[in-house]
Amino acid sequence: MNPIEALDTAIRSNAGAWFEGYGKIWAKDRAKGLLIPKQNYLQRKIQAVVNRFTEAGLPQRIIGLKPRQKGSTTYFAAVDYTHLRRKSAHACVIGGQYSQTKEIWEMLSTYQANDGFDWKNTGKIDTKEGRWTNGSRLKAETAGDVTAGIAGTYQVLHATEVARWARWGVSNAASVLTNILKCVPLLPDTLVILESTAEG
Repeated sequence: MNPIEALDTAIRSNAGAWFEGYGKIWAKDRAKGLLIPKQNYLQRKIQAVVNRFTEAGLPQRIIGLKPRQKGSTTYFAAVDYTHLRRKSAHACVIGGQYSQTKEIWEMLSTYQANDGFDWKNTGKIDTKEGRWTNGSRLKAETAGDVTAGIAGTYQVLHATEVARWARWGVSNAASVLTNILKCVPLLPDTLVILESTAEG
Protein backbone atom coordinates (compact mmCIF):
# COMPACT_ATOMS: atom_id res chain seq x y z
CA MET A 1 0.00 0.00 0.00
CA ASN A 2 1.46 3.36 -1.00
CA PRO A 3 1.44 6.34 1.42
CA ILE A 4 -1.59 7.97 -0.21
CA GLU A 5 -3.60 4.75 0.02
CA ALA A 6 -2.49 4.30 3.64
CA LEU A 7 -3.61 7.83 4.54
CA ASP A 8 -6.95 7.31 2.78
CA THR A 9 -7.50 4.07 4.71
CA ALA A 10 -6.59 5.73 8.02
CA ILE A 11 -9.03 8.60 7.46
CA ARG A 12 -11.85 6.23 6.52
CA SER A 13 -11.33 4.06 9.59
CA ASN A 14 -10.34 6.54 12.30
CA ALA A 15 -12.25 9.68 13.28
CA GLY A 16 -9.07 11.20 14.72
CA ALA A 17 -7.25 11.02 11.38
CA TRP A 18 -10.17 12.75 9.66
CA PHE A 19 -10.54 15.30 12.52
CA GLU A 20 -6.93 16.46 12.21
CA GLY A 21 -6.82 16.29 8.43
CA TYR A 22 -10.21 17.52 7.22
CA GLY A 23 -12.29 18.51 10.25
CA LYS A 24 -13.16 22.16 10.78
CA ILE A 25 -14.35 23.70 14.05
CA TRP A 26 -15.07 27.25 15.09
CA ALA A 27 -12.37 29.00 17.09
CA LYS A 28 -13.41 29.89 20.64
CA ASP A 29 -13.17 33.47 19.44
CA ARG A 30 -15.54 33.13 16.48
CA ALA A 31 -14.10 36.23 14.87
CA LYS A 32 -11.06 34.08 14.10
CA GLY A 33 -13.22 31.79 11.98
CA LEU A 34 -12.81 28.07 11.33
CA LEU A 35 -9.69 26.08 12.16
CA ILE A 36 -8.41 22.54 11.68
CA PRO A 37 -8.30 21.00 15.16
CA LYS A 38 -5.68 18.88 16.86
CA GLN A 39 -6.77 16.10 19.19
CA ASN A 40 -6.18 16.81 22.85
CA TYR A 41 -5.59 14.17 25.54
CA LEU A 42 -9.31 13.56 26.21
CA GLN A 43 -10.12 13.26 22.51
CA ARG A 44 -7.30 10.76 21.99
CA LYS A 45 -8.66 8.70 24.90
CA ILE A 46 -12.15 8.73 23.37
CA GLN A 47 -10.72 7.52 20.05
CA ALA A 48 -8.76 4.78 21.81
CA VAL A 49 -12.00 3.47 23.34
CA VAL A 50 -13.75 3.55 19.94
CA ASN A 51 -10.80 1.68 18.41
CA ARG A 52 -10.88 -0.96 21.14
CA PHE A 53 -14.57 -1.71 20.55
CA THR A 54 -14.08 -1.77 16.78
CA GLU A 55 -11.08 -4.09 16.85
CA ALA A 56 -12.94 -6.48 19.17
CA GLY A 57 -15.99 -6.49 16.86
CA LEU A 58 -18.22 -5.26 19.69
CA PRO A 59 -21.06 -2.72 19.83
CA GLN A 60 -19.65 0.66 20.85
CA ARG A 61 -21.24 1.90 24.09
CA ILE A 62 -19.65 4.97 25.69
CA ILE A 63 -20.63 6.97 28.77
CA GLY A 64 -18.70 10.24 28.83
CA LEU A 65 -18.36 12.66 31.74
CA LYS A 66 -17.96 16.06 30.10
CA PRO A 67 -15.33 18.36 31.57
CA ARG A 68 -16.11 21.91 30.55
CA GLN A 69 -14.38 23.36 27.49
CA LYS A 70 -12.34 20.23 26.71
CA GLY A 71 -14.00 19.40 23.40
CA SER A 72 -15.68 16.12 24.33
CA THR A 73 -18.96 16.94 22.54
CA THR A 74 -16.99 18.32 19.58
CA TYR A 75 -15.10 15.05 19.28
CA PHE A 76 -18.07 12.78 19.89
CA ALA A 77 -19.82 14.67 17.06
CA ALA A 78 -16.81 13.93 14.82
CA VAL A 79 -17.15 10.23 15.69
CA ASP A 80 -20.86 10.43 14.76
CA TYR A 81 -20.13 12.25 11.51
CA THR A 82 -17.37 9.97 10.25
CA HIS A 83 -19.46 6.90 11.08
CA LEU A 84 -22.25 8.22 8.83
CA ARG A 85 -19.87 9.01 5.98
CA ARG A 86 -17.97 5.72 6.26
CA LYS A 87 -20.98 3.40 5.89
CA SER A 88 -24.75 3.49 5.64
CA ALA A 89 -26.27 4.19 9.06
CA HIS A 90 -29.21 5.96 10.63
CA ALA A 91 -28.34 8.33 13.48
CA CYS A 92 -30.20 10.30 16.12
CA VAL A 93 -28.88 13.12 18.29
CA ILE A 94 -30.94 14.04 21.35
CA GLY A 95 -30.69 16.49 24.23
CA GLY A 96 -32.88 17.36 27.16
CA GLN A 97 -33.53 20.78 25.65
CA TYR A 98 -33.67 21.98 22.06
CA SER A 99 -30.61 24.18 22.60
CA GLN A 100 -28.48 21.13 23.46
CA THR A 101 -29.61 19.17 20.42
CA LYS A 102 -29.06 22.26 18.28
CA GLU A 103 -25.46 22.61 19.54
CA ILE A 104 -24.55 19.12 18.28
CA TRP A 105 -26.51 19.69 15.06
CA GLU A 106 -24.49 22.82 14.34
CA MET A 107 -21.22 20.94 14.90
CA LEU A 108 -22.31 18.22 12.49
CA SER A 109 -23.45 20.81 9.95
CA THR A 110 -20.08 22.57 10.17
CA TYR A 111 -18.26 19.30 9.60
CA GLN A 112 -20.42 18.51 6.58
CA ALA A 113 -20.23 21.96 5.00
CA ASN A 114 -16.42 22.17 5.24
CA ASP A 115 -15.34 18.57 4.65
CA GLY A 116 -12.91 18.30 1.73
CA PHE A 117 -12.28 14.55 2.03
CA ASP A 118 -13.60 12.34 -0.79
CA TRP A 119 -15.82 9.85 1.03
CA LYS A 120 -17.18 8.54 -2.30
CA ASN A 121 -20.62 9.79 -1.28
CA THR A 122 -22.30 13.17 -1.10
CA GLY A 123 -24.99 14.68 1.06
CA LYS A 124 -26.14 17.59 3.13
CA ILE A 125 -27.46 18.54 6.54
CA ASP A 126 -30.28 21.05 6.55
CA THR A 127 -32.34 22.36 9.46
CA LYS A 128 -34.43 19.19 9.76
CA GLU A 129 -32.35 16.22 8.65
CA GLY A 130 -29.13 14.95 7.16
CA ARG A 131 -28.98 12.63 4.15
CA TRP A 132 -26.14 11.09 2.17
CA THR A 133 -26.00 9.08 -1.03
CA ASN A 134 -24.59 6.05 0.82
CA GLY A 135 -27.97 5.74 2.58
CA SER A 136 -27.00 7.41 5.86
CA ARG A 137 -29.58 9.59 7.56
CA LEU A 138 -29.48 11.91 10.56
CA LYS A 139 -32.31 13.24 12.70
CA ALA A 140 -32.62 15.34 15.85
CA GLU A 141 -34.89 14.80 18.84
CA THR A 142 -35.58 16.47 22.19
CA ALA A 143 -36.10 14.34 25.30
CA GLY A 144 -39.10 16.44 26.29
CA ASP A 145 -41.04 14.52 23.63
CA VAL A 146 -42.11 11.25 25.31
CA THR A 147 -42.07 9.48 21.94
CA ALA A 148 -38.62 10.80 20.96
CA GLY A 149 -36.94 8.51 18.48
CA ILE A 150 -39.02 5.42 19.24
CA ALA A 151 -40.32 5.01 15.69
CA GLY A 152 -36.82 4.41 14.29
CA THR A 153 -33.98 1.94 14.28
CA TYR A 154 -30.58 3.59 14.70
CA GLN A 155 -27.00 2.48 14.35
CA VAL A 156 -25.76 5.73 15.95
CA LEU A 157 -27.29 7.44 19.01
CA HIS A 158 -25.73 10.50 20.63
CA ALA A 159 -27.51 11.68 23.78
CA THR A 160 -26.16 14.76 25.50
CA GLU A 161 -26.56 16.07 29.07
CA VAL A 162 -28.46 12.92 30.06
CA ALA A 163 -27.79 13.40 33.79
CA ARG A 164 -29.61 16.74 33.66
CA TRP A 165 -32.70 15.81 31.66
CA ALA A 166 -34.93 15.48 34.74
CA ARG A 167 -33.77 18.81 36.17
CA TRP A 168 -34.54 20.53 32.88
CA GLY A 169 -38.15 19.44 32.80
CA VAL A 170 -38.06 15.95 31.30
CA SER A 171 -40.43 14.41 33.86
CA ASN A 172 -39.98 10.85 32.58
CA ALA A 173 -36.30 11.13 31.62
CA ALA A 174 -35.43 7.52 32.50
CA SER A 175 -38.26 6.16 30.35
CA VAL A 176 -37.36 8.37 27.39
CA LEU A 177 -33.72 7.26 27.56
CA THR A 178 -34.64 3.59 28.00
CA ASN A 179 -37.01 3.69 25.04
CA ILE A 180 -34.57 5.32 22.65
CA LEU A 181 -31.73 3.00 23.72
CA LYS A 182 -33.94 0.08 22.65
CA CYS A 183 -33.91 1.54 19.12
CA VAL A 184 -30.20 0.68 18.73
CA PRO A 185 -29.61 -3.03 18.07
CA LEU A 186 -26.84 -4.73 20.02
CA LEU A 187 -24.70 -5.35 16.94
CA PRO A 188 -21.06 -4.70 16.02
CA ASP A 189 -20.33 -1.22 14.61
CA THR A 190 -23.36 0.33 16.33
CA LEU A 191 -22.55 3.38 18.44
CA VAL A 192 -24.24 4.79 21.55
CA ILE A 193 -22.78 7.86 23.24
CA LEU A 194 -24.29 9.07 26.51
CA GLU A 195 -22.51 12.20 27.71
CA SER A 196 -23.18 14.72 30.43
CA THR A 197 -21.61 17.29 32.67
CA ALA A 198 -21.72 16.22 36.31
CA GLU A 199 -25.01 16.36 38.23
CA GLY A 200 -24.76 15.76 41.95
